[in-house]
Amino acid sequence: MLNNTSFLDSWIVGIGAMPEVILHSIAQILLWPVIIILIIFFIYSILNIGILIAEYYKRYKEGIHSQDVKKIMLNLKSVMLNNSGSSDFERDFRKIISKSKIPQYSKNALNLIIDNNYNSYNNHSLDFETQKSLAREIIEEKELKLFQRLEKIDIVAKIAPALGLMGTLIPLGPGLLALGSGDTQTLADSLIIAFDTTVLGMASASLAYVISKIRKKWYIKDIDTLDNLAEFILRCYKC
Repeated sequence: MLNNTSFLDSWIVGIGAMPEVILHSIAQILLWPVIIILIIFFIYSILNIGILIAEYYKRYKEGIHSQDVKKIMLNLKSVMLNNSGSSDFERDFRKIISKSKIPQYSKNALNLIIDNNYNSYNNHSLDFETQKSLAREIIEEKELKLFQRLEKIDIVAKIAPALGLMGTLIPLGPGLLALGSGDTQTLADSLIIAFDTTVLGMASASLAYVISKIRKKWYIKDIDTLDNLAEFILRCYKC
């Protein structure tokens, strides 16, 4: 009877300890995936720093934004007035857009808008408000594609600190247990992993945040320029 009672007590204690064992096992299993993902995030952030520098060079050293938007508008207006009633102005519009130093995706969007409005201009098929709506749709599509470029780097900026915290807390469990048994070497190893993952997570998040903010500023400026040029082209057709 005593043996059965002892077995029952041991079984109950074992069942009671199971959640703790499961939680500890899951936490320890997650440590290496967290470290690997943090390393990937850090490498990805470093690579994006290089891409950002290249994009900066293309935008400013080669003068993508040095082109005066007002000058483009005046050229478009001049073409429209000089070629009123002929089909040459569409070709000249494309030529002006092609020679400008706005980004290629802006040129593609403006060419689509020119196509839509040129057909409507000749066929009188769409009114001005409908043309404006179509142009707005084209611009919004380009805007969506631009900001989709920021999704991955934004994920790094938001998730890297959480992973860094996980990498900090997971090794502390075994480290504290080791401290209780006087094993200072295991505690030291656990603390090194904890501090390293924290640094890696914060470094990745900081780099990703800066990259995202700079690119977002550029893309907003691109969309504003595209919006102004699109509206001006629409008004040229309306004249």
